[in-house]
Amino acid sequence: MKKPISIVRLLALLGLLSACESVSYAREWTGKLKQNAASSFRAKQDDPSYARAKLKLSSGFGEGNVVYSPTSAMLTDFVYSHRLGDYSFYVNNALNAEDGVFKICSKSVVASTNEVEETRREDYLAHGVDVYVGAIPALEASLADHFGQKVTLNGNPGDYVLSKLTLDDRFPLPLREKSLPFEGQGSFTYASYTGVGLYASEETYSAVTIRIGQTSLAFFLPKDGIELKEFNTDFILSSSWKEGRVSATAPQFSISSSHRDTEESREIVQDCRFDFNRYGVHGEAFTINGPTAMSPEYDFSLTLDRPFFFLSSYRNLPIFIGQVTKL
Repeated sequence: MKKPISIVRLLALLGLLSACESVSYAREWTGKLKQNAASSFRAKQDDPSYARAKLKLSSGFGEGNVVYSPTSAMLTDFVYSHRLGDYSFYVNNALNAEDGVFKICSKSVVASTNEVEETRREDYLAHGVDVYVGAIPALEASLADHFGQKVTLNGNPGDYVLSKLTLDDRFPLPLREKSLPFEGQGSFTYASYTGVGLYASEETYSAVTIRIGQTSLAFFLPKDGIELKEFNTDFILSSSWKEGRVSATAPQFSISSSHRDTEESREIVQDCRFDFNRYGVHGEAFTINGPTAMSPEYDFSLTLDRPFFFLSSYRNLPIFIGQVTKL
């Protein structure tokens, strides 16, 4: 008859098994989605997210469709440098909010191949940042489960900061659609916005900002004969806007891109996707009955039927910036 396993041996066996897996210090995230109307936050031009946007714009977007999130990169900056008070400020005052058909949420994680001392771990958790410790393969498995998507680390030992930011916003009513060419070719589906908005008409470009729900979306179209690579992208963050009744006809698009940047001893990798259609950004379907019977007069009208830049903002934070060159 076999002897029952002792408690000591059982604990030792469990300890051996757990040593093969990543250790999770994650707990249910304490930050709760809240009604954004309670916040008075509004970003200004000296905001760190603008510094991130300017850094990316100054290096150029290159070729093809591109989208990038300065705000997401800024959040990882704060956690990496242990500026957790700054991190919490943005998470609690600007992000993680919802209101009707609008929702913006973010969550961040520290994943380390080294042991994280208890005081630092508790500090992360107190600010809503989950912590995982273990070998690279186990960390990747834990992070994939945490974020609900595949996560690939670069294999180097040390601390990793991961942040996921998502946005969903919709027009009160879906926009009208029309078919137009892009770059003078093909037939593509456009969405037409009419209403109060902001506009700018300068020597080298025209621009219009439309209101979706809680967020705004600005389009920048270089004048005829000026290519995107010749455009001064500083205007994307510093245009002089006028307010009036505007008409904007923009192609519906769904784009994604990846970024890999090296800064001192850090490598920053980002995958982004941005969708715009007649329902909004990441919108859901609505039904609208009847177009306007009369053709109104507009202070400004813009049809984006050739390559353009765009800027998606929430409380003046540059959430996404990018360019569309093909449909």
